[in-house]
Amino acid sequence: MHNIVIVEDNSDLRASLIDILLSESANVFGFDSSEAFLTGCSLQTVDVVLLDLNLPGEDGIALAKRLKLLAPHIGIVMLSARSSADEVGLGYNSGADIYLVKPSSTPELKGAVDALLRRTVSSKGNEEKIMLDLRSMTISGPDGDVTVSNAEGALLKEFILAPENRLAKNEIAQILCISDDAKSGTLEVRIVRLRKKLALVGANGKIINAVRGWGYQLAATIVLA
Repeated sequence: MHNIVIVEDNSDLRASLIDILLSESANVFGFDSSEAFLTGCSLQTVDVVLLDLNLPGEDGIALAKRLKLLAPHIGIVMLSARSSADEVGLGYNSGADIYLVKPSSTPELKGAVDALLRRTVSSKGNEEKIMLDLRSMTISGPDGDVTVSNAEGALLKEFILAPENRLAKNEIAQILCISDDAKSGTLEVRIVRLRKKLALVGANGKIINAVRGWGYQLAATIVLA
């Protein structure tokens, strides 16, 4: 069965949305905040997230951006009373696959969720993802599993969470505990070593690219397990 998550702080609306989507033969889970959602379930099991924008704590825009970094396979439906062209554009630019303006009809809502379920299930069947498991300190992909050090795992996590997956050299050096005296050569060696490990599990291309005069950018798609 599909797994659908609703992140909505209005309890009555959340209950109504759950009832509507349960009729779609799916598992439906409701949370009242971004924080409750992120700590309450594994992102890798989620197919579609329906989220409000005006949430307590981290808002829906920030949550959508985070999901696109941590679990890009998840389809995102934004459901909001914000209806101006600028606000809708911001929603799409932040990661929404579909933006619906409240109040949304049941057929419109079901149609949006069904469309994303078809897309995400199809991509799950074809996608060769690289997974980072920080509990076992391993990366896994279509070509197998490789163990990473604690520092390498921490570095990959920070790459995943960083805006545009970019980190400055001084940030990388701090994560890897590299001193200023040894920074340049040692840092490059460590990046090369990490590239090789990612290549061993099936990552293609340059994987981690140098950003001239600044740092490095993670180019491979890596998902936190």
